[in-house]
Amino acid sequence: MKITLLTAAAIAAFPITAGADYLYFSDFEADDGGWVATATWDPVGDWEWTNTYDGSQYNGVGAAPPNAYSGTGLWGTVLYGDYTNSGGETFLSQTFDFTGWSGTTLSWYNWTNAFYDWDTAKVYVNGAMVWDYGWYNSAPTWEYVSVDLFDYDGMSDVEIVFELHASTVVEKAGWYIDDVAITGVPAPGALALLGMAGLIGRRRR
Repeated sequence: MKITLLTAAAIAAFPITAGADYLYFSDFEADDGGWVATATWDPVGDWEWTNTYDGSQYNGVGAAPPNAYSGTGLWGTVLYGDYTNSGGETFLSQTFDFTGWSGTTLSWYNWTNAFYDWDTAKVYVNGAMVWDYGWYNSAPTWEYVSVDLFDYDGMSDVEIVFELHASTVVEKAGWYIDDVAITGVPAPGALALLGMAGLIGRRRR
């Protein structure tokens, strides 16, 4: 388990309801947040992490973000080029422990430039799709996304996967994510596991 101190800016970016707290947060500035990149067609695939993102280095044909949503850290599918015409899926995944938590919610800042309907950006939790971008955006912007994970409250193994499916035809800039958070209401004693109630997020690696 790794403990990550939340800055005041991070807390302000993700306001939460009374009684709730952060189970996890990463702005990808200090490290990759514990996420693991894999693919059906390659051991790693297209997902890449950096904490020095500079959109002026992008040399593809799509529309990549000019900067990270906050700071200079983020994850993206081929940071400075277009995603691979793989005919398969590239994954970014991590497993979390929701024991003692209820009302859990996943949120992040999202930038998607993919060639729909052939290429898709989806989020899966324990194998079930919980979010789908679902349309082609030729002029994307950073968007705030929030998805409730109430069906997984209290579970000890909750795998979250960001999945980009690519056809073999046309590629675009792809998918970029920043400031990923999981919030919820901790049961009495759950925050003791975190060590600093109200100011920290935890992640299971």
